[in-house]
Amino acid sequence: MIKGQFAKNLHKAVSERGIKQVELAKVLEVPPTTVNGWMRGAHLPDIEKLMEICDYLEMPVGEMLGDHRHINDLDEVKHLMDVSLKQKAYIENLEAELNECKMLNNQLMSDLDADEGLAEICVNEFIADTVKAVKDAGVKKITVEF
Repeated sequence: MIKGQFAKNLHKAVSERGIKQVELAKVLEVPPTTVNGWMRGAHLPDIEKLMEICDYLEMPVGEMLGDHRHINDLDEVKHLMDVSLKQKAYIENLEAELNECKMLNNQLMSDLDADEGLAEICVNEFIADTVKAVKDAGVKKITVEF
């Protein structure tokens, strides 16, 4: 979420000012591919580079991050980024738990299928053994109740 908003705002600010990505990269002393990654929303700059970007573009950090309260205080920016990272970590944790539940469910289903097959084999062997014992005993008729 924050990456997309940052990318959109960075792209808009650079376009409005007629700045090329290569020029911004040179000013910030980063490779042009890094600036391109920011502009595409692939990743975010670290906090120091974020402050440099905002200073160069004369744009409030909060506005760059999509917070329209015009935050320029470094602690508030760090807080916004921390909240975003915590939300991402929470979502990733939920996804991991969901995947673990799916794996456990698949294992349980597999175990149940295996147990069902094993139970069927045991019952069939029991029936075969019982039939043999009954025949060997000379019994002509048998009634089984469950």
